Amino acid sequence: MNAPLAGLVVIAVEQAVAAPFCTARLADAGARVIKIERPEGDFARRRQLGALIAGADVLVQNLKPGAMERMALGVEELRRHHPRLICCSINGYGETGLLSARKAYDLLVQAES
Repeated sequence: MNAPLAGLVVIAVEQAVAAPFCTARLADAGARVIKIERPEGDFARRRQLGALIAGADVLVQNLKPGAMERMALGVEELRRHHPRLICCSINGYGETGLLSARKAYDLLVQAES
């Protein structure tokens, strides 16, 4: 029997807990998840990331707000070039507001709450 997400390609630009947990569940349901490591590495890696995204169905990312935009891979840019791509951005403090630019880690958010 086929898994419900068989054939779906997910690009995961992630670290820590929230996004990796999300993409692990997608993989459990049959999606092919391609995890991308930190973008500070080789410049060629960024071009490869763009090519991978072009062939993907879903992009999940939980980098610090603004990190994807600095790589010219912000949601608005991606929507212009890949209108069928589903983009999921996970963050701890939302897209706007006083704390939106802060990094969020599970233990930090637990301590704050």
